[in-house]
Amino acid sequence: MSKTPNPTSPPQTAIRLKPPSRIGDGCFRWLAWTMAMVVLGLTALVGWELFQGSVLSLHRFGWRFLVRSDWDPVNGSFGALPFIFGTLVSSLLGLILALPLGVATA
Repeated sequence: MSKTPNPTSPPQTAIRLKPPSRIGDGCFRWLAWTMAMVVLGLTALVGWELFQGSVLSLHRFGWRFLVRSDWDPVNGSFGALPFIFGTLVSSLLGLILALPLGVATA
């Protein structure tokens, strides 16, 4: 036989308990957000300092400094292209070597 509700019995209500305190969650959320803002602020500060340090050279040599490849201190002709290219190639090689190792380790 199946149970049928008795129309004369009072309806059952669920007892609602107060959820446990989540103070630690709130503190962690605040700390994580604060540290994320600190990282963004420091990144902006580093970028600003790099820009401020390069303003004089960019005024003197112009934006061609980034795309020229000569380095002649006697004539005052400078270019950073070989250094930029070398940095990009060595970083790419490092990524190519590290990526399979990291995936295999994971």
